[in-house]
Amino acid sequence: MPHAKILTDANLRAALAIVKDSRERLMLLLSSKAGLRGIEIAALTWGCIREEDTLIELVSTKGGKPRTVPVNKELRQALSTYRLECRHTDDQDLVFTFPPCQAGGTSYGECSGRLVSRFLWPAAWLGRI
Repeated sequence: MPHAKILTDANLRAALAIVKDSRERLMLLLSSKAGLRGIEIAALTWGCIREEDTLIELVSTKGGKPRTVPVNKELRQALSTYRLECRHTDDQDLVFTFPPCQAGGTSYGECSGRLVSRFLWPAAWLGRI
């Protein structure tokens, strides 16, 4: 089984320089800085983000066990910026709805494949640019 590609710091900076908006920036940072998988990012609700954006509490994970992830300063700033752009930030609202920032967006099971194939998977290939 092939190993996942790891973004170098240079690759990450290059990716952050070309992302279109705060939504894509946040997705990239959640993956690279917090180590969240595509399905975890897609399932993330605003209620999972705790204590003034310093912790992310994941309930549904690959191993089936909850885990808490610390949030660094860069990711905390991206969370705050994106939260201000979204109209629906109640605890039960998905952080990434499809279409973006709308209540009642597609469920995470339906959108996780889109998230990975449209954004996270191509970012892993930045080393080839």
